[in-house]
Amino acid sequence: MFEEWFERKIRRRFSLRAVGITLGITFIILLFMPAQDIECSKAKNSCSIYTRTILSLNPTLTKQFRISDIDGFRIGSHRHHHRYNRYTSYIVNIYLKSGEKVSLANQTRSYERAQEICNHIANEDNYSLKGSFWKSLTDNY
Repeated sequence: MFEEWFERKIRRRFSLRAVGITLGITFIILLFMPAQDIECSKAKNSCSIYTRTILSLNPTLTKQFRISDIDGFRIGSHRHHHRYNRYTSYIVNIYLKSGEKVSLANQTRSYERAQEICNHIANEDNYSLKGSFWKSLTDNY
């Protein structure tokens, strides 16, 4: 009887530790996971990419380029294989006339949504795509 009680107590204590460790690791990952904001303005002929984390209060300018320097867009794909979930995420790559490639960290699970992002950057007067930590975590922009 004492052995059964002791085993239950150890199991309960182990499960509480496992849940605590899992929540702690998830919280630490969220603290350092970057979110990316994109702001493009045809009037200013510029696109700015800002990166921020939960810890940083002000976003930092990561990349800035002119819209007239854009040579083209390509949409790349990446297959994710998890134990119970398999999906494809799409990433927008911007190619500049200088030969430089700018990859946006805002991935999406829809090819059509990636095309919309390309079209908005190229055609809209003022385009802004705000990053979100939850969307970054799930590749769901």
